[in-house]
Amino acid sequence: MIKWCCPGFEDCFREADNRGFGVFVEWKPKLKPLFVLQARAIDRDAVPPLSYKGPISLVLQTGLTYCPWCGRKLEEWYEDHLQELTRNDLSIPLGEESG
Repeated sequence: MIKWCCPGFEDCFREADNRGFGVFVEWKPKLKPLFVLQARAIDRDAVPPLSYKGPISLVLQTGLTYCPWCGRKLEEWYEDHLQELTRNDLSIPLGEESG
């Protein structure tokens, strides 16, 4: 069972694929685990609005080292629960993967 660093982090992990803010771990073979803070304009499976005529960012994400709510160092706090927090399916592909 995961002992959460704070209620803010726990809530954002549980909401990770919904509209709003979410946190999760991206962990791929041979790479160090990455804690991700993600913001979604719409739910992951929702249809984007068609009425807007310009570019729109539906998902934004950035890496985290410390919890934005309580300040704990995430890799140290969650070192025994990285697999449970991993949600590679939610991550935005970067670099060569996005082609």
